[in-house]
Amino acid sequence: MSVYGSLTPGMILTKFLDSSIGIGRFAHELARGVDCPYEATYVDTYRYIDVQAPVRYRNSICIFEHNMGQPLRRHFGDFFHKSYGGMVNSALVFRTITAIGNYDYMWDFIFYQTGAVEAKVHATGYISSSYLVDGSQKYGHQVAENVLGNIHTHFINFKVDLDVLGERNVFQTKDMEYVNVSLPWKTDHYAMVPQLVEKQLKTEQEAALRYGTKTPRYPPHCQQ
Repeated sequence: MSVYGSLTPGMILTKFLDSSIGIGRFAHELARGVDCPYEATYVDTYRYIDVQAPVRYRNSICIFEHNMGQPLRRHFGDFFHKSYGGMVNSALVFRTITAIGNYDYMWDFIFYQTGAVEAKVHATGYISSSYLVDGSQKYGHQVAENVLGNIHTHFINFKVDLDVLGERNVFQTKDMEYVNVSLPWKTDHYAMVPQLVEKQLKTEQEAALRYGTKTPRYPPHCQQ
């Protein structure tokens, strides 16, 4: 969702909800060596929206291995024995790019060797603009003669649909909470100590993550 700021009537009311017209339908062929690494594997997709028969879009998804630039783990022993051990942090990336009007969104789904999955999106393309009038520079920057690039926001939601596969499997979180506990060696003294609190989640509402929280949460999928 994008919300724009402006003085002009058309732009001040502009609010784009891209999912209302479809996002995946605007994924077209990727440029080898630019949109994705040249040696990536490319996959076709098919569209069924507003057409009489399926439409094939060639090479609209790419899959490649990527060095994330930091070691997955490493340690250099310096105290007693000089030793080093490390592991390259290579991840598998699934990428597609959707061109929705003036904006292009690069969608990456990254699968790490640790089992973690990361979803990322990067916005590019062209900004939506309006006519430059007196007082409008509070709402953006002049990008050309008589043209204002309007200030705006991008708000993107990801919904993770996990298939727990029966009652033997559960979805739970491990939250960190500070608890005031007595010291085992001096029970009349207390300290705030972080603890892991496990909770089994049964509904989507319980599984929702509060935006902007500073407390880490670890959502493992458990098989019993």
